[in-house]
Amino acid sequence: MVGTAFAVLAASLLVVSTRDILTGRRPDESFWGIVYLAVTALVMFGLAFAKRRIATRIDSTPLEAEASMTFLDGILSTATMLGLLLNATLGWWWADPAAAFLVGLAAERHRAEAQLRNLHASRTEGHILHRRFHPIPSRPDQAASNL
Repeated sequence: MVGTAFAVLAASLLVVSTRDILTGRRPDESFWGIVYLAVTALVMFGLAFAKRRIATRIDSTPLEAEASMTFLDGILSTATMLGLLLNATLGWWWADPAAAFLVGLAAERHRAEAQLRNLHASRTEGHILHRRFHPIPSRPDQAASNL
């Protein structure tokens, strides 16, 4: 499910940012929007750090994935803030869609990493379950490895 969220986010950011660059769409300027995005980025990075620390402590793959998504939210907020800031201060209208494009690429990378983690976790859990449900070794020399 998290992989799907990353895929949808990546696709939408890549499509919209490409469209905006090709059409020359200019983002609106908003001082309060920039401040809001700065606060949002700080909160998201703090939450991502806390979630990752707890996920590691309790060995939770779903919480680890949630931490990655929250970290990506922080990156998205930061990139959007920087794009709007560069547009407002230097008139670089293309900075906002360029930042969104880069975040889209990062989202795709996180999606691929989450998919690999899930694949690895499912294989590991399957191996553990297999051993758990088949405790009797087929050969005497395997007895110690099943304990």
